[in-house]
Amino acid sequence: ANHRPSLQFYNFCLKGYRSLKDPSSSSLVMEMIDFEDGIDPSYESYREYICCLLEGRRFKPAIHVFGQMTKAAFEPDTKLINVYITCFANSKTLQHHDIAWGMYISESASKVYIEPGTHLTMFDSCVAHARMNRILEVGQRMETRHVQMGHKRLEALR
Repeated sequence: ANHRPSLQFYNFCLKGYRSLKDPSSSSLVMEMIDFEDGIDPSYESYREYICCLLEGRRFKPAIHVFGQMTKAAFEPDTKLINVYITCFANSKTLQHHDIAWGMYISESASKVYIEPGTHLTMFDSCVAHARMNRILEVGQRMETRHVQMGHKRLEALR
């Protein structure tokens, strides 16, 4: 009898490796899905893999897989958007800040729910990279959404 793993099994593995913060093992699971005849990654597969890569600070592969996901006609959900913005904004490089900013602005404009923690992370990233106009814009968005800034962030706006 042919006992091939199902997509649900692979997704379970991806979720487990994400919780273990193990992007290398997640990459192997995605390779196994690619080689398995008749199985295509689902949105859940892509989401767990991208989140694992981002949380493991593997930004370049995450961008690549995000592109593959959109080519496969999957749109990111709110959870993935918030992880994507937060992870890139937490990076110390200006290029990653700009990637986070681009998604933050486009998703805010499209009325996607941006979690309070994502606003805070984006604000802190703008402060770290001395992006004054962006600090004000994020601050205004936080104020209209009643996100608590805290004393330190309010000082940055003065």
